Amino acid sequence: MNVLLTTRLTPRQIIWSKLVSACAFVVLLVVATLPLYSIVFMYGGIAPGQVLGVFGFYLVTIFLFGCIGVACSSFFKRTGVSTVTAYGLAFALAAGTGFLAMFLYEVNRLQARGAISPETWHPAFLAWVVEFLQDINPVFVLMQILGENGIPTGVNFGLPGWAAYTLVYLAAGGSRQAAGRCIWH
Repeated sequence: MNVLLTTRLTPRQIIWSKLVSACAFVVLLVVATLPLYSIVFMYGGIAPGQVLGVFGFYLVTIFLFGCIGVACSSFFKRTGVSTVTAYGLAFALAAGTGFLAMFLYEVNRLQARGAISPETWHPAFLAWVVEFLQDINPVFVLMQILGENGIPTGVNFGLPGWAAYTLVYLAAGGSRQAAGRCIWH
């Protein structure tokens, strides 16, 4: 780090270079798996649009998780702490939003049956939150891309799940980059 600070690179250039180098290897691994998808095509298990959707999904997810890693490494001085924090945040985003969506869906279902007091949560609000959590959860979005259904909420934001996922993740990744730049100044 000290050597980087002695160069003419700006903090923005250092952070973007760190993000690109971190994401480039993972993108290389994803591209290297392309021949494996030809086997699936041969047996007719997936459509070409789904393959493109999955690779777009991978790229957006790689970007956000890379931004989380860069922000954590910019914030924490120790490598071990930043790595564990980045993995924890990625796990919370991937598993936490899914479990929370399923929990709130069950709360809504129990409330509709009268097992929970109706004053606890407004059903429309719970349905909206469950749909949003599904739209930002990588597992649910990947299921939607592959043609599977998630939790039925009856709420429609006007965007497909992958579009909302892409918008939220790109915005969150951009804000993580801004947070990383602020830390350097």
